[in-house]
Amino acid sequence: MKGMRSITGVLLLCLTVSCHKDQIKVDAGQENNTATIASLKNGIIESDWIASSTSEVASQPSHSVYHIEINAGNFTHPGNTVLVFRKDKATHHSVAIPYEETRGNQKIYWYYEVVGDEIMISADVYGGGADPFTTSAFKYLVVSNAAMQDMKRRGINRTQLMTISYENFMELNQ
Repeated sequence: MKGMRSITGVLLLCLTVSCHKDQIKVDAGQENNTATIASLKNGIIESDWIASSTSEVASQPSHSVYHIEINAGNFTHPGNTVLVFRKDKATHHSVAIPYEETRGNQKIYWYYEVVGDEIMISADVYGGGADPFTTSAFKYLVVSNAAMQDMKRRGINRTQLMTISYENFMELNQ
């Protein structure tokens, strides 16, 4: 039952955020999270690591939801697979989003949504604490349908891609 409330809360938040996108755009005085493309290789577009010093927050009675938006340009075509990785700035450890993280008494649920050319990365934070985006950097990959089919032929599926680190992904695609 407790898990069902969490899922319902996340779904309600996603619905609320998606209905008010015009209200959560980054102001002109704030940071511009437009990604630059680091490389295009074998049907995979790779961004640079993006570190955001500011994020938007929506406080709820039980938790806070932090998020940023990244303008991915016109690379997020239907049929392509978008992968997002989070790297801890201190340890340089990377992991594919979505995932769950525990920091002491803090529980953080990382996830993302792609709408048009925008990638919204969110973190639901339970147990108080600081903005988790201040210690994070993000990278996204856009995997073309052809590149995804090639990976499937080699025995790599989407589910596996959603659970590996950025470094492991790059090893698979050398």
